[in-house]
Amino acid sequence: MDIPRPHPLIIYMKVPSIVDCVSSQKINCRAKTRWATNGNVIVGVNNESGRDSQHLNAPSGIFIDTRHENNVYVVDGNNYRVQKFLGNSLASDGITIAGGNGYGSEPNQLKTPVDVYVDANENVYVGDSSNHRIQMWPKGATSGITVVDTDGTGEYENRVGNFHSMFFHEKTNTFYLPDVFKKRVVKFVNGSNIGTVVVGQDGDEFPSKILYGPTGVFVDDCETLYVADAGGSRIQKFLKGSTEGITVAGDYQEGSNAIQFKQP
Repeated sequence: MDIPRPHPLIIYMKVPSIVDCVSSQKINCRAKTRWATNGNVIVGVNNESGRDSQHLNAPSGIFIDTRHENNVYVVDGNNYRVQKFLGNSLASDGITIAGGNGYGSEPNQLKTPVDVYVDANENVYVGDSSNHRIQMWPKGATSGITVVDTDGTGEYENRVGNFHSMFFHEKTNTFYLPDVFKKRVVKFVNGSNIGTVVVGQDGDEFPSKILYGPTGVFVDDCETLYVADAGGSRIQKFLKGSTEGITVAGDYQEGSNAIQFKQP
């Protein structure tokens, strides 16, 4: 199996809850939503890579901060930085709010940034994969603070080396990381270096409990976990506390028809 190395483009938006977790009544306000087939460029210019404030080079994660004027945050991978574009003037220059000081492991540097999340206080969290850490950049700061060392003090089996993406569940103050090489999802409480395997435990033999190469995760307000399982060409859903997955999209086989994926 050939798992594509990032940079996956993962878009996160903070949106109002549409699920009543207690009654399990779902209000699907997007049931009839349709999207245009042609995309519009919102940041980056001339279809060219670059290092200045208007260009990007290998962008990966993106976060749209709907709580603060729809500002757009982009992980600019090969420039080792995170750029902020003001929602009310996206055509203006990007503002470097994390990294931008070259490739490295110092508090003001990033090595392989893969994802970004912005909380209610506009603190910026960056998944810095090759440095095995999650950095938090307080609003206006020029250096980051390591809030999770993913290869740190926990049991060896619960550590994560390089990761392809990151999801921060703000409600529970918890980070979720897909560990593609060990075929599992591991969570870390913000400020802790001790990981907990959520799904993909060693010894699982049933296809519904196995992940074949997770690359992306999302956790909703009910703590239901959704996993893009690239190796299985499917999207798996895990209810809170369950290790039994439900395939909600894809059919295990790579393909290009309407019900198939190829390494999502």
